Parts: sequence; structure tokens; C-alpha cells
Amino acid sequence: MTSQDLVRLSIQKLRDSFAPIIPRDRRTALVGFPDSTNCGDHAIWIGQKKLLSELGIAVTYECSAQSYERSAMAARIGNGTILMQGGGNFGDRYPQHHELRLRVLQDFPNNKVVLFPQQVTFLDNDFLQRTASFLAGHPDVTLFARSVVAQHMFARHFGKSPEILGPEEI
Repeated sequence: MTSQDLVRLSIQKLRDSFAPIIPRDRRTALVGFPDSTNCGDHAIWIGQKKLLSELGIAVTYECSAQSYERSAMAARIGNGTILMQGGGNFGDRYPQHHELRLRVLQDFPNNKVVLFPQQVTFLDNDFLQRTASFLAGHPDVTLFARSVVAQHMFARHFGKSPEILGPEEI
């Protein structure tokens, strides 16, 4: 398999996975813009925006952890879908990003929430349990894992077994 084949298959897998779960008849927010110097997180953000554009999904609200405003997001999306930045910052290694996720789950208990592919790292069991309670308390959260390890963490600790969207699954 060539690198072009891998890219083509990865793009198709992303389209096939996200197209049926993100409603096109609702407004959409994309939460978690990376206010950092990590170019990988910026590449993920750009890839997510490109995927949404290709799927015909208009984003009506975007924010970082620093720029998040509950009232502004509520005014722009109403009962719309909330998409959260994927990457390697699900857990307590990057608390600012993760606290944003937990806050949004708490602030929008009636909105559909989709987390783009995540890698999971928890160093503190109390933080892990707190995250589990937030996820259990929200009725409509869809998680995607970046690896088999992340999938097992989601299943074991959060009672959710997400689809894996990473190169190892192609």
C-alpha cells in the first residue's frame, strides 16, 4: 500500500464514520481550537474543518479554551451539535483542554456532542472518575478513539466503546 492509498483510505473512513452522525439540519459548534504552539494540534483542527466542509456541515461557532463563552455558543447553535477537537489531550495531562470538554458537557446537557478521535491519558484516578461522571451524565455523547488503547480506556472507564479512527484500522 502506498502513502497515497493510506491517505485516501483514511479520508474515506473519516467521511464514512462522521457523515451519518453529524446532523446537517442543525447548527454546529467546533470546540477546542488549539491556542498553543503544537503544530500537530493545528493540523488536526484544519483537517476537521476540511472534513466538515466536505460533508457540507457549516460551523456557526468556534472557540478555544480561552475564548469559550457559554451564552455566545448557546445563541449561535441552539439545539445544534457540538463537535470537540480531537487529538492527544483527553485526560489530565492537558487539564485546560480537558476542563473545557467537561464544562461544555455540563453547560449543554441537551445537545448532541461528538468528540473527534482522541488519545486518552489519565494520571489521577479522581480526575478519571470525575470525567466518567460527566460522560455518564450526558445522554448524547459519541466518542471516537485514535487507537486500540484509547478504545479500551473509553470502554473500561466510561462504558462506551467507540469506533477506532486511526491508521492501524485501515
